[in-house]
Amino acid sequence: MKRIENHPGNWNNAPVIPEDFSKASLFRFNTFLGLQLPLDLKKIYVVPAGHISFGGVFSADYATLHYGPMATLDFGFKMKYGSILFIGAGYRRNIPLKSEEGKAEVSAPGFEAYQPYGNLMFRLSYKY
Repeated sequence: MKRIENHPGNWNNAPVIPEDFSKASLFRFNTFLGLQLPLDLKKIYVVPAGHISFGGVFSADYATLHYGPMATLDFGFKMKYGSILFIGAGYRRNIPLKSEEGKAEVSAPGFEAYQPYGNLMFRLSYKY
């Protein structure tokens, strides 16, 4: 990841530099509050949900916060003895809480502090 950050657009052909192996202490958090509507369709469960998410990334060199809507859809397959296998997907739209100028002020050299504007998620879980 550091190699891609340090050589945007040409990381594959760029010579390796010591900064490519540098360590950064990061703390990332994501929280969400949502509403689920589980539907029991005899052999499977369908669980659409809507959430409001809040998250951030913190380091010694930069920090960024974001919020936004998130939608998920899970399918639950009934297994033996009451267990359920859930397979789902979702999309989260991140809206930065810092302006473009604010992000530039807190960014480390060669790295822009931002969160991708959208995340596609795939989930697999098992409930027993």
